[in-house]
Amino acid sequence: MSSFIKYFGISTKEGALTSIYLASDKDIKNASGLYFDKCIPRKSSAISYDREVAEELWHYSDDIFKKMIR
Repeated sequence: MSSFIKYFGISTKEGALTSIYLASDKDIKNASGLYFDKCIPRKSSAISYDREVAEELWHYSDDIFKKMIR
């Protein structure tokens, strides 16, 4: 497992860089519909923009949450 993390993972310092970048860069404040990977804006997959899929996921998640708090 540690080999897997070493190969694909990043250090805590590298992991914090994107958060610091997003919190401090004024040019990013209007970025919308993107996620950031190592300070680089990326578009999410096409399915993430599907309104019907989003609503279905919302209802499914809501049902699970309601069952958990009972």
